[in-house]
Amino acid sequence: MMSDPTSYTVLIIDDNPDHLDLARIYLKDPALDVVTACGGAEGLAMARRQPPDLVLLDLMMPEMDGFQVLEQMRADPRTAAARVIVFSAKDGLDDVRRVVDLGAIDYVTKPIAIDTMRSKVEKCLGIRLAPPPGTRRRPRP
Repeated sequence: MMSDPTSYTVLIIDDNPDHLDLARIYLKDPALDVVTACGGAEGLAMARRQPPDLVLLDLMMPEMDGFQVLEQMRADPRTAAARVIVFSAKDGLDDVRRVVDLGAIDYVTKPIAIDTMRSKVEKCLGIRLAPPPGTRRRPRP
């Protein structure tokens, strides 16, 4: 999915359209091409068609949950190496262990602060995002 070397594709998979809309707003940046899927099966199909640089994955979704998406991504050579950050309202240690065992690179509990989401994406992709409109970036220590 990466169309130019300075642009990264981030696929967000969540069954809540409001969460998808907010994430699209939070991650609006010239360095990112943010695409969304409303559900696990749709997201998996999108990732298989054009592997993204990063997947932000919700765990609790009907029909195909985030665990199933992650398992199937790891089993498919087209998506096996995809970087995945899991975002979930579930905060049990067993869930964290399971997603890490399945190859997720991070696990963040919801609700997610804007700064947290943006910093996780920056760290994963090794980039620095422009501040969101109406804000100023604070210098890092």
